[in-house]
Amino acid sequence: MSKGKEKPRTWRVEILLEADKDITDIVNFIYNREGSAMAREILKRFRTAKENLQTFPERGRITPELRRINILEYRELQIPPYRMIYQISEPESTVYIHVVVDGRRDMAELLQARLLKPDMPDEDSFRQ
Repeated sequence: MSKGKEKPRTWRVEILLEADKDITDIVNFIYNREGSAMAREILKRFRTAKENLQTFPERGRITPELRRINILEYRELQIPPYRMIYQISEPESTVYIHVVVDGRRDMAELLQARLLKPDMPDEDSFRQ
């Protein structure tokens, strides 16, 4: 057994369907407005952010709008002017990307709709 550095843990990164649609919409918007070179550049920046999450998912800050209401499970990476909001699942060694959005938008409403959906009642509540 050699005395080298331990290999860093590798995390699986999954882009959820809505976040994938966010990325597609952003890239298409940039393509139509500024051309293919700029669209490729932003897509490259999104891919780099995703790859960085594979080795160090804690690098992002806790999303400020959620921190204010004591929800600490979501983090974000800034890819100016965009924000990539994700959640770390320690037991699964997986990072789930939930939202990729222009950071200049009204985030409170967006996060409410996308991340803070009401919980479904559990099965036992129907058995009474």
